[in-house]
Amino acid sequence: MTGELAQIINLITHYNSKIIDSDLYNKNSTYQYCNLLTFVSFKKKFFGGFKEIKIADTTIEWFNYLKNNNCKKLALVFQDDNSMNSDHKLAGMVGGGGNWFIEAKYSGYSDFWQPRWEVKPDKKDDDNRIWNITYGLTIPKTKPFNHPIYNIQEQREKLVSTLTRIADFAVSNENTSGWEKTFNGAKDSLTDDFPTLEYHKDLTPKNSLSKENLQLLISASKSFVFGGMGSWNDIGWFNDENLSKKYDELSAELYKVMNESIIAAVNNK
Repeated sequence: MTGELAQIINLITHYNSKIIDSDLYNKNSTYQYCNLLTFVSFKKKFFGGFKEIKIADTTIEWFNYLKNNNCKKLALVFQDDNSMNSDHKLAGMVGGGGNWFIEAKYSGYSDFWQPRWEVKPDKKDDDNRIWNITYGLTIPKTKPFNHPIYNIQEQREKLVSTLTRIADFAVSNENTSGWEKTFNGAKDSLTDDFPTLEYHKDLTPKNSLSKENLQLLISASKSFVFGGMGSWNDIGWFNDENLSKKYDELSAELYKVMNESIIAAVNNK
């Protein structure tokens, strides 16, 4: 899972759990590389263009802004972007693999927030907090998103089926052998009473999701094998054209089912 998505999930689950009185910047692992965190709206300039209007620069301030404006809940929204390449091939890059939004749901309308991650100008080699992160209110006061309806049990079964088939493919080919352990490990999280991530163990607040939803979220998160060097995307080529086609098909399917599972786990009660 990318840091961007992990942080979005962290914000959504904290607000929906009504845990809004503790700043997350120095307490949660999803902010460990964050230098500046800002929440802004946009105001049209007289001579064209827009200027940013700061709303908050801490999670507490933003949560209180939402609460004071009677935001009922936050929801996770994904929009794919196949304009240049398959989303799964770009998913490990900042801003690649489609677009994630936070929907703030009010009575009769929604606001949509989107993050922008930028490396700070004065980055040093030994500096871990390298990202300036801005959440922009990019689409204010518009009609609510038409969310897909997911059945959690059906989505769990769908993820199991996809992980099983891609694990079988991985073990049967020399240059993908070993990856079956990753896929089977992700699948095992669906039956683990206490599933955890190696990174971002504090991804969601305790008891913010049901056991079934948390299992689905962790399993899908462990299925995120898409990135740059050393990732599933970096395997390269196959001598057999049919194997190459099968690899692409299974990769695209896993990316789709993985994202659906994350959305279902976070948004469904």
